[in-house]
Amino acid sequence: MSLPAFKYHPDPIGTGSIEAGEVDCVCCGEVREYTYVGPVYASTDFDEAFCPWCISNGLAHQTYGAEFTDMAAIGDYDYTSQAAVPQQVKEEIAYRTTGFSGWQQES
Repeated sequence: MSLPAFKYHPDPIGTGSIEAGEVDCVCCGEVREYTYVGPVYASTDFDEAFCPWCISNGLAHQTYGAEFTDMAAIGDYDYTSQAAVPQQVKEEIAYRTTGFSGWQQES
């Protein structure tokens, strides 16, 4: 089975956010051959608990309120209408796209 496509994170294996290795996904209950190992912002610790498919289809967010990129950190830094990021794009990035760890971000 091929991985879902993430428009705003086209190579999550290359960035290290998804790794090959079985996961019993806490969301869909399926045993999958890839696991998400990037950051998860939620009220519960979900390290290596989600499959990429539950992130892509939004089920991880709908079920657990999980975010994979902090919504407040997405765009709008110069506060002009030309640089504004549409809300639906922010939601796709935060709720349905694998995140990644940066060397300068808070842990």
